[in-house]
Amino acid sequence: MDAQQQHLEALVRRCGRSAWTVAWSLLRDRDEAHDAVQQAFLVAARKLDQLPHDDPWPWFAVVVAHEARNLRRKRRPLTNSLPETAAMSPREPAVTITDPSSAAEQRDDVRHLQRALDRLPADERDAIALTHLAGMTHALAAEALDVPRQTVSARVQRGLGELSRHLDRKPSAVSGALALVPIIPPTAGWDAALSVWSQAALAQTAVAAAGTSAAAAKTVLGGLSLMSSKTLLILSVSAAIGMGFLGGHLTTTYLLANHHPDGESGASKADVALAPQGADAPGTGSPSLDTPHAREGTMERLHRENAELRRSLAEATSAQRDLAARLTKHIAPTGPTFTFGALGSLPAIHEANWREMAQSSVVVSGGVHEILRKKEAGEAVPKEVYLRLQENVERMRKYEYRTVGKMPTAAKHNGEITHPITVTNLFAAILEEANVPLSPEQVKRIAALGLGFERDFASQRERHGADTPRVKRMLAEYRLKGRFTDDVVALLTGEQQAAVFDPETHGLAGLDMLSPTLMILHTSPLLTGTSVDEIAGKLRGILVKKLALPAEEAQRLEGSLDGWKTDVRDLLERVPATRLRHFTYAQGILAGEASVRLTTRLLAELKLSEEARHALLDDYAIYVPRIVAKAG
Repeated sequence: MDAQQQHLEALVRRCGRSAWTVAWSLLRDRDEAHDAVQQAFLVAARKLDQLPHDDPWPWFAVVVAHEARNLRRKRRPLTNSLPETAAMSPREPAVTITDPSSAAEQRDDVRHLQRALDRLPADERDAIALTHLAGMTHALAAEALDVPRQTVSARVQRGLGELSRHLDRKPSAVSGALALVPIIPPTAGWDAALSVWSQAALAQTAVAAAGTSAAAAKTVLGGLSLMSSKTLLILSVSAAIGMGFLGGHLTTTYLLANHHPDGESGASKADVALAPQGADAPGTGSPSLDTPHAREGTMERLHRENAELRRSLAEATSAQRDLAARLTKHIAPTGPTFTFGALGSLPAIHEANWREMAQSSVVVSGGVHEILRKKEAGEAVPKEVYLRLQENVERMRKYEYRTVGKMPTAAKHNGEITHPITVTNLFAAILEEANVPLSPEQVKRIAALGLGFERDFASQRERHGADTPRVKRMLAEYRLKGRFTDDVVALLTGEQQAAVFDPETHGLAGLDMLSPTLMILHTSPLLTGTSVDEIAGKLRGILVKKLALPAEEAQRLEGSLDGWKTDVRDLLERVPATRLRHFTYAQGILAGEASVRLTTRLLAELKLSEEARHALLDDYAIYVPRIVAKAG
């Protein structure tokens, strides 16, 4: 093992548990925390030259926090708060409590505290998670959050004050209670998790050593972070054996015996019996070499093990060469067709595997259509459909993870995947796969449209100031993207349009993966009911809670809501329950216009606290009213 590999393994040993604490504190979800830590180790493997040798934790803590927050931002856009099953997973307290009623009371206190944490604004929750749950200093948390230290301290103070009000406790008591919030361990236990993270990082160098191109290696290793723990463990062990990283006592059988699919840890008796015995075997002392018979037996055993290792190494090396060849042929990224505007120089644009993304886009589109058809027919959706859908969504999200924060957008989610430079490259790759590629003239005209969008979008952003509500900026961006998409579609031949769109679902939110509706789909609350008055009543409750309105101000909502009911009258058609979320692009415009006017009225007519006013200005909710049609 060379110095770099030793450095990586040392990093896992020294920082693995602390990294888990940071990731779990921010995500409070075992699977996502596992992925975030693993991705952080892959980043470290790619940036070993930046990793400090004396004390790597401050540098690595920032990487872990960034990966966790990126994953939370994009992995589950439909979830605004943690599910109770994840947030409330208990851990035994450090002090044993013999009184059952006291133990139950302490668990209830922890649950209340976690629920209160979930209600905090994200910036305050993150600051408290890093400083009080993960144990970071305010200075290190500030670096992880990319804000000044004073800002972190202010957020912590505000968050503790809010928790104090929610729980009716003094801030000092809340700080003490935070120490009881459980940091649960990885699903398969520490040994399995540390092994997976270590081998994933080492696999980075193994794939590179096998001759895979740098771009393909990034694709493969990026995909590793999204695999199940067991699958990743198998691949990691295979790669490690192939490069000679594992000793004879640490066999694949032994590792898999400690990583059961049901999450239990521990090898069976039969598995343990298969593990090699000797000086390095766990639980055994050094063998005695005092007798010729013992020495002869030991040498025979070592010869057998060495022969077996040489055979395994030869097989793994051959398999890795085959893998490298397949990666180069089938997974190597195809260059972008469009690179217009300033974003055309982004590495993510040039290194994206547009062919793979196009294939995944088609699979995702087919999957959501199949799910809709099954539900409308009253049939159960096979699990395989959901798994195939999720697998291909994650393939596309590799691109999203690399473009978050690098493409201007007012959208909370999917602003990057709906940007014209993304959409046009997907169009081009889909048409290539369908054997109806864009002509040179079409490419030229689409590129001109892209430059026009860039100019209009930049001009639009310049006109929007600090007092422009976010929902207004989102609606303006949504309009521009819709107009751009329509102009591009108009340039396609009928055969090309048929290859890209299903005419029955073209432009429908959640069913058309190339529609701008994707940028508002996951942040547009559906308000359902049997009448507009019932729906307006639900909206009233949302606004009172969101803006923390006192009773006298809540009464003043009625005029604004009456105006909103008038604005959405053209949206109030009866919709089957299975079609509620699938509004059209044009309906998104109407809902956006009504939401902008509602926000403008609220800002002008209500006496809002500074905090509520700021929250309203930054609100990204476009309210979509839907009248539910009765079955039959």
